[in-house]
Amino acid sequence: MLARMEMDIEKAIGQYDDVGKKVFAKPRLLHSIKGGNALVPKYPTSNVENALRDVIKVGLQAELRLRDTTADKVPFESNPARSRTITVAHGPTTENNTVFRTYLFRSYDHPYPSPLSTLSYNEKHRNPGRAHQEPIWKIARATSAVPLYFRPISFGDHEYRDGGIGNKNPSSLALKEVLQMHEQRPRLLISIGTGTVEPPEPKAKGKVSTSIISHIKDSLQTIRLLTEWATESEKTHNEVEEYIDVMDQDKVQYYRFNTDMGKNKILLDEWKLKKDGSNETKDSLLNLTLAYLKQSDIHESLLRCARILAMVRRQRARTDRWELFAREFVYYCPEDRCKKVARTFETREDLRQHSYDAHGFVWEVDICNDTGLKHACFWDQCQHGSIHVYRTRDEYLKHLKDNHNIVQGPRFKTRSELEEWLDMGRKGPREAVEFIKNHRQKTMTTKSPPPKKGKNMASGVSLNSQLNGSSSP
Repeated sequence: MLARMEMDIEKAIGQYDDVGKKVFAKPRLLHSIKGGNALVPKYPTSNVENALRDVIKVGLQAELRLRDTTADKVPFESNPARSRTITVAHGPTTENNTVFRTYLFRSYDHPYPSPLSTLSYNEKHRNPGRAHQEPIWKIARATSAVPLYFRPISFGDHEYRDGGIGNKNPSSLALKEVLQMHEQRPRLLISIGTGTVEPPEPKAKGKVSTSIISHIKDSLQTIRLLTEWATESEKTHNEVEEYIDVMDQDKVQYYRFNTDMGKNKILLDEWKLKKDGSNETKDSLLNLTLAYLKQSDIHESLLRCARILAMVRRQRARTDRWELFAREFVYYCPEDRCKKVARTFETREDLRQHSYDAHGFVWEVDICNDTGLKHACFWDQCQHGSIHVYRTRDEYLKHLKDNHNIVQGPRFKTRSELEEWLDMGRKGPREAVEFIKNHRQKTMTTKSPPPKKGKNMASGVSLNSQLNGSSSP
């Protein structure tokens, strides 16, 4: 919900409440002995799947309209320029489903490692390849299919179970993923635990028929794994901490926050409601967490973590990519001839390139030196491979005319002036749609001739075509 659907925290918590009412408030009756003493899952599959589809409908309203699809079909894959999401499941490694290990579903592509790589962390990539096209609800089912509570789910000829089996704390997986994808250390790794509570150990009563022996054996193995969750989680935390110590703590900051439940035995699926309708279980978790956060050492860790996040945020905010990632800005060309056709661009760099190609915009670059060279050309191909410098402005203008066919000279004196021009063209998605609508109406009213088709005019993509999922120029 937070990453793939990009919900805010309050909205995500509200969806948890809805899922709890639809799933955990409706367990099967006598589930442990139903079907001839077989250990059937405690919760009906249909309830959890319907609840997941409802979450998708709420969290991805705009995307469902954009893709013209339904909550049953919207894929896990998403724009890699936005939040990248990994979901952990316990999946097969062999054709006949006889061997299981951690399986990663990704919303983005994970390339296969280079055969020439000598980096140690480029070994053992977990199921690399294309981003997963399976529907979100199926992958959500896979990662939440806790044995004895929910049935496993099968798709693509394989069966998947809850990723917490053997990987309740996935921080080591996240760290290795970043190292493998980028071959550089992350600035910050945050691990948020779900509390140190051991789940209960359901027990089967009565005699067991021969036909379900294999099922019971599998369930008993699952129970053993469930009881190891809490200790395994902290063990992983210690291993990650030691690994980062070796890497260099000055470059990689690692924080883990995990509420200590003490003697409070909150079951994995507990869902208690008070007479006034409020959620007793949720209130207990909230109170325990607030008490944990008030501890002086934990509070100080939170402050240090917040400082790093703020610093990284400021650094990223200076980049072009941040605008697309954080705000989904689009750009239009503020020049009059382009306004008439509502030229829009996905990124700031696209508009900057358009200013070069369609309008011949360049900026003057003054050189600070003792050689008498006063001007440099950073336009088009002159940005790459070599530096073109000139003693006088006339020499510089002649170069622009002879090599770049620019006869009016630089439009801007400084690069900051060009950036201010680019700022004029920056709009949020709603503002841009309104801008396009208004200018198209004006264009129709004045009966302006249609723009001539040419190489430069084909470089942009209209916002309407983007919203309709079309790639037509």
